[in-house]
Amino acid sequence: MALQGSGAIKYSQIQEEFGVAYPDASNVNWTETYNDYNGDYYTVYNEFSAPSGNWVELPFSWVTLYDNFSAPSGNFVSIEDSYSTIFAMGYTAGQNYVRLFQGVFTIFYEGIEIGQLTAIPTQIGNRKYYGGNLVVDNGNTWVNPSYYELKVEELVSSYVFRYNWQIVGSNTDGSVIESGAFKYTRGSQILSLNKYAIKVEEYKADEVNGTYTYKYGFNDVATSTSTSVTSGTYRYSRGDVRFQGVYDDPSPKNRYVIKVENSPTTYLKIFGDISTGELVYTAVQDGVEMGTIDGTYLISGNRRYSGGDRVVDGGNLFVNPSYYKLIIETSDSEPSFGNYRVSEQFGSVTLPLDSDAGVNNDTDIPSPGSPIKFSNFYNARLNVAVDYYKIDTLYPEIEYRQNVRDRYNLNDKTRVIGGFKGRPEPSGNNSNTGGSKVVIVVDKKMGSVKLNPVTDNMTEQPKKCALRTGSDWSTGTRMRVEVGDSGKIMGAGGDGGTGGSAYATGPANPGGAGGDGSGALGIEYGTDSNPTIVRVKSSGRIITGYGGGGGGGGAYEKENSPKRSVSGGGGGGGAGLPAGIKGGKNQSSGSTDSSRKDGRPNERECNASNPSNDGSEPNNGEQGGKGAQTPTTLSSTVEGVDGQRYNPGTILLMGGEGCNSDNECISGAGGSGRDQTIDGTTGVENGEGSEGYGRVGGEWGAGAGGNAGADGGAVRRSEAAIKWKFDANHVTDSVFGPGKNVTPTDTSESPTGVS
Repeated sequence: MALQGSGAIKYSQIQEEFGVAYPDASNVNWTETYNDYNGDYYTVYNEFSAPSGNWVELPFSWVTLYDNFSAPSGNFVSIEDSYSTIFAMGYTAGQNYVRLFQGVFTIFYEGIEIGQLTAIPTQIGNRKYYGGNLVVDNGNTWVNPSYYELKVEELVSSYVFRYNWQIVGSNTDGSVIESGAFKYTRGSQILSLNKYAIKVEEYKADEVNGTYTYKYGFNDVATSTSTSVTSGTYRYSRGDVRFQGVYDDPSPKNRYVIKVENSPTTYLKIFGDISTGELVYTAVQDGVEMGTIDGTYLISGNRRYSGGDRVVDGGNLFVNPSYYKLIIETSDSEPSFGNYRVSEQFGSVTLPLDSDAGVNNDTDIPSPGSPIKFSNFYNARLNVAVDYYKIDTLYPEIEYRQNVRDRYNLNDKTRVIGGFKGRPEPSGNNSNTGGSKVVIVVDKKMGSVKLNPVTDNMTEQPKKCALRTGSDWSTGTRMRVEVGDSGKIMGAGGDGGTGGSAYATGPANPGGAGGDGSGALGIEYGTDSNPTIVRVKSSGRIITGYGGGGGGGGAYEKENSPKRSVSGGGGGGGAGLPAGIKGGKNQSSGSTDSSRKDGRPNERECNASNPSNDGSEPNNGEQGGKGAQTPTTLSSTVEGVDGQRYNPGTILLMGGEGCNSDNECISGAGGSGRDQTIDGTTGVENGEGSEGYGRVGGEWGAGAGGNAGADGGAVRRSEAAIKWKFDANHVTDSVFGPGKNVTPTDTSESPTGVS
């Protein structure tokens, strides 16, 4: 967590933030304090967390509470006769009632006369009948009958389920009874008695025989009927219950604390990295990864780590690791406040312990040889550099389409400035960098990608940045982008537009638009109060991917014989990494009379000696590919699509060699791919394809020139709410493209959209 901006700062606070500042390891004496292998378990995690997906769950199941027969205890199922109401006391006209007429009560049930009601109840067969209240009073019952309510009961044999003398249910077929969380099942008959055993089950979590599922990071890491299970080097244990399920939940289960342990505890591990083909030596002390040994030793603070005798032979080290004793040595050195004067080199970029400290968050912590005091540490915080400067077989001199947040997850591609403590370790989507600063150091070339116009949505091209900061950073993280003298972040160049086609009898089509370039740097993190800061050194570069040149317009003339047509020139590819590809030409039908001297039957290109050109990587000049442009001197007056006339002797650019058909029709030139020399958006030199032309007074037609593709942007932001600014020491002329002129108070020039 960053230090405060005022008041007294304690030495212990500085040590907690940056680590204990021990001197250079080459000037101290070392004493061995440990040389062993500890194979015990150490605790990795011991808690319950639903948001993190860490718990043990036990689904509900039917758990048997009793399965036997016991008359003394009242646990059995018996067959018992009883009367069951089949018609409750009531009256149904014409169906169910008691009639009183001339002194006789007569029973009617389901519309059938049953017999006389002589007593309450009156039993007829296996049914009992009851009379009730008067419902229909017709006065003198010797003349008109009156009607009363009726109740009917029927003698039935039922299976009565008893558990601990309580009647828990009954039915007529002895089938299973479910009541709430309990289930009752009739068992085998007991001798000749009309009694049966009873099985009683409860729907609940069976902590004795149930199967536990152990979840860690939302992954099912183990299943077991035991409360502790091992898997590989890990041991998972069930803790206290945190959530008790309820039987009528949609998917009832108990959830418990999970304890995750790993072994061994202290060791040196050697394991092969398949991606690089190299062995990685990792020192672990008390379950904490101290780092990798690159060479003979790993030094951390006043401790030095190396490997001892082999303890566990894993065989093929690219399949299974081997484990060795860990040797730990301790130095006799003492930490010093002056050791916080740090000047570390990352390629051509030199960084202090923190560059945004001080009362106003704008001061470097002093470097070696300068005085240092506690007030230098106001607002200071741990800095972690992310490596885009080293070149090796896995990370070559040019990298494409990088996401810094992904790179941060790679331990060997980050470095805590000063090296006095380890970096905040990321956990899943959490970078754990809140209160720290992430410094993105670029000292190599970074390129983007070109989408496929056949399969991709080309409106997304400008958003495809060469380097993205990523957005998934912990709240309170500060971010800085440092581009060194060898660093070049470049967007992809757009392809040139296609020259417009034409037909001798018409029509003539316009040139195709040039493809858009892509962004160079995409910023996805930053707020008004905590903007991402960008600094580019004088020889470093952030360069937009430039748009491709538009295609030239086609032209035709059909008044004279032969009728003529010429197709426009292709646009040049825009400068970028990768660069844009030159545009082609669509077919023209040429002339219709091949007997004429200037007839060109089935002509397709009319620029065989001067096609358009691909773009190339930006290098401070004309790296945009030149469009198909050939000068031609007019012998008669022609005019363009816009009505502007050009007199004889005027030199125009046409769409390639032979694209002036005897001044009757002239195709338009392709615009050049855009690059660092542009000074606007109009004219072929700035990427705009030119229109086609025709002889004044002739019956002709021509297409307009295609527009240049848009530049992707030097620095884009994912949305308007994202804020960033240039460092006060930034070299403005090291940035080319939209975003170059952003100020601390106005980021509107920086395009939005990053992907």
